[in-house]
Amino acid sequence: MHLLHERPILPLQLESLVPGRVIGGNGKNHYILELDREEVGFLDFTVDSSCAQKITIAYSEHLVDGKVPRFIGKRDFSAEYGAMEGVNHYMNPFRRLGCRYLEFIGDYPFTLKVAGIRPVMYPVTELPFDAGSPRRQQIYEVAKRTLRLCMHEHYEDCPWREQALYAMDSRNQMLCGYHAFSEYRFPRANLLLISK
Repeated sequence: MHLLHERPILPLQLESLVPGRVIGGNGKNHYILELDREEVGFLDFTVDSSCAQKITIAYSEHLVDGKVPRFIGKRDFSAEYGAMEGVNHYMNPFRRLGCRYLEFIGDYPFTLKVAGIRPVMYPVTELPFDAGSPRRQQIYEVAKRTLRLCMHEHYEDCPWREQALYAMDSRNQMLCGYHAFSEYRFPRANLLLISK
C-alpha cells in the first residue's frame, strides 16, 4: 500500500518579498501596513524589539474603521510571534496568508524594520488577450490575477480565509484557466482530487 504519491502538478514558486508600507498605528508598538494589492504567500518581517515580548500579527483583505478585522465570528485571522530583545527576522514557510493589510501589535515598543508577504504562486504561462477596451482589459487583468491567487496545491475558494477546494468554484476556475493560461495539468490534478 502506497501512502505517498508524487504530486501531479508543478512545484510552487517562492517570489521576492512584497513589502508593506505603514499607513497607521502609533509607530511604537502598533503598525498597520498596506501591500497595495492582494498577495498570497509567506509572512516575512524584521523587527527590533526593546525586550522579549509577544507580537500579534493580524491580516485581511480590507480594513474596518482603519484597522485589520482580526476576529470574524469565532475565527481569528492572526498569528503570534515571540520576539527576543534586539533584531528578529522571521519568515514562516508553513502558513500561507492571503491579504492586502497587515497589523502588528506588541505589548511593548518595537521598531518594524520591514514586513510583507513573500508570494507563493503556481507557475503558469499567461496568454495574450485583447478585451477590446481599456476598462474591459483592466477587468480581465484583475480576474486573471484573482484566478492565480487561488491556485496553489489545488484551486481555492478564497486566498484569505478557507483556502478550500470546492467542486463548483473549481469548475469555473478551470474553464477560465483554460483560456487565460492554456493550463491543463493543474485542472486535471484537481479533477482527480475531487473524484477521490
